[in-house]
Amino acid sequence: RRSGRPARRFPTSPGLTPMQTRPMASRAAAVTTEGFGWHYPNRSEPAFRDVTLEIPPGQKVLLLGPSGAGKSTLIKSLVGQLPLLLGERQASELLNIGYFAQHQMDALDDQASPMLQLARIADKSISEASLRSFLGSFGFSGERMDTPCQSFSGGERARLALALIVWQRPNVLILDEPTNHLDLDMRHALTMALQDFEGAVVLVSHERQLIATVCDDLLLVHDGRVTDFDGDLQEYSQWLRQARQHMLQKQQDEMSTTVSTNKITEKAVDSTTSHTT
Repeated sequence: RRSGRPARRFPTSPGLTPMQTRPMASRAAAVTTEGFGWHYPNRSEPAFRDVTLEIPPGQKVLLLGPSGAGKSTLIKSLVGQLPLLLGERQASELLNIGYFAQHQMDALDDQASPMLQLARIADKSISEASLRSFLGSFGFSGERMDTPCQSFSGGERARLALALIVWQRPNVLILDEPTNHLDLDMRHALTMALQDFEGAVVLVSHERQLIATVCDDLLLVHDGRVTDFDGDLQEYSQWLRQARQHMLQKQQDEMSTTVSTNKITEKAVDSTTSHTT
């Protein structure tokens, strides 16, 4: 390591091993969607149709797909933030989701310090020293623990959002681009913590080291469907290039069709006008 410092490890709330989870009922699926369908507002074409997806305890899955394919929409539906228009969502009664996305960072209380925001969700019996020790493991030290987060950088906000999630001992982590604002130390810590995490993980990320270390299964989100991707990241890169080429060709064909249709219409109008004259 360039700094010569020991690798940082993600903690958990006091008295627990790193990233310990709340137990799930044996073999019960954490989250299941059946016949799931969802439309974007004001669009006739469905974003998803007839998607059946099961996330069992312990599964660590990466969502793949081109930009705009609906990965974040799917995640919000799994979390329960977006209502389903078709099908149903079933969740284990013991389900405790930890959800990280950009809006979690935006939703932090700008007027409150990390200490205050952690104290709000911590048991009152937990000592201040334990809270400070926990935050220290997420890179907060000295006066930053007591500073309102309004002035925090993107990295600090990301670390605080993750700290609040980890404290609540989730058994399913749903992470949408969690490393975007993290430095190398915290990326490594997150990777190691997720590797040790006993619960289920649904991940959207471009961080190859994180993916290779954590994820066991790849799911492809494309053309309104979610399917198993039978390949590795290199094969996915090849698939993505082909998909982009196909999309570009489709757009060019549609433009050509539109131009041809316009020319035919113009000729018909000219012909009608000349006959009328």
